[in-house]
Amino acid sequence: MAGRLCGVAALILKDFLKAPYIHCYSHQLNLCVAKACAIPSIRDMMDHVRIVSDFLNNSPKRLEDPSTKIVELCPKSSFQKTINVCRTRWIERIDGLEAFIELFPAIIASLTCIKEDETWNYKSRGDASAYVTICCSFKFIITLIIVRKLLGYTRPLTKTLQKVDQDFSKARDDVEILKNTLLFIRSSIEISHSEWYKEAVTIAATNYTLPSKPRTCGQQTQRDNHQVDDISEYYRVTCSIPFLDHILTQLDSLFSLENLTLLDSFVIIPSNLISDKKWRKKVKEFPHTYNNDLPEPSYLYAELDMWEVYWKNHSETAPKTISDSLQKCDGNTFPNISTILRILYTVPVTTCTCERSLSALKRIKTSLRNSMTDDRLNGISMLHIHRDVEIDLNIVVDEFATAFPRRMEFKNILNSDE
Repeated sequence: MAGRLCGVAALILKDFLKAPYIHCYSHQLNLCVAKACAIPSIRDMMDHVRIVSDFLNNSPKRLEDPSTKIVELCPKSSFQKTINVCRTRWIERIDGLEAFIELFPAIIASLTCIKEDETWNYKSRGDASAYVTICCSFKFIITLIIVRKLLGYTRPLTKTLQKVDQDFSKARDDVEILKNTLLFIRSSIEISHSEWYKEAVTIAATNYTLPSKPRTCGQQTQRDNHQVDDISEYYRVTCSIPFLDHILTQLDSLFSLENLTLLDSFVIIPSNLISDKKWRKKVKEFPHTYNNDLPEPSYLYAELDMWEVYWKNHSETAPKTISDSLQKCDGNTFPNISTILRILYTVPVTTCTCERSLSALKRIKTSLRNSMTDDRLNGISMLHIHRDVEIDLNIVVDEFATAFPRRMEFKNILNSDE
């Protein structure tokens, strides 16, 4: 649907040649994580977490026992139940893994009770027995810890990219911070993996699970078969390094947008032009595409000189985002630069805002109220979305009385004289 070759984006580009196709940054980050999680051992762990969570949450009877165990075994936990590891909302996946680890003792205790309680039917006892075996395996525990630790670095960026006021320059900076952080972890993976391994051993010890690894054989095509004797080293080679390398590779491939002229123009932000000596050359490519949109394109060179001199003399207060730059740009002094900033400000970072409106509409226009008119639906939607806006009820009543005076005539229906 949104493909740039044969989707909606292609149809828009036919009529609006100046509109660049920008992939949703939040979706790109999700794609990075999704492709990295395609590693067989990690994919199996994620599937097992989802299946166990669904098994405990989808039945009120099965959900009652974990709630009791959580109070007994995990009184300090901030989670009251396991979170469904959603396939599309990756922030829920990260929180779901965190909840699964915090509630791990209660989950194992609940599954064990179901397995040993003869009042449960055969299928429930059989499923619980299989899930206990899977969750208590050291391979599952160490993979769970590694994935949760590495995905934890993507969580702040996932939340940041969903902000309403996020601009493109800030988003690119946040992505670079994530990439540099992961590169630093990759350079010292032995230290990081050692800490993750110790945490996995501690969790495994609570269930009397000893650290172990699959046996090494002469020929193996169905799983990892590295010639490594040390258990910690084995999981570092088969899980930590591949997963981290996959994330870095996907970040480099999906967030490489340097070839777009429009995005190069972000160097016009004062904090960028101070540090980039080639900023003027990049910005001068902008008028070739958007020359008709500039009010005085022939004087752009003069504005760029004044813009550079001004912010180099005020480098301490130089803005770092498009929104701040636009607020501090005098449209009378810098009309062309003000127009450039407004165009750059329209470059979308994510489609989350549009999806929020659809989510709000789904909660309001249910099947039971499907006959709602457009005016009423629009009004209720605005109230629901902008719930932070304070409304004076007295003003609402006065406007209603002015618009519909007959409806304000209250009569006593019990009095026959009226």
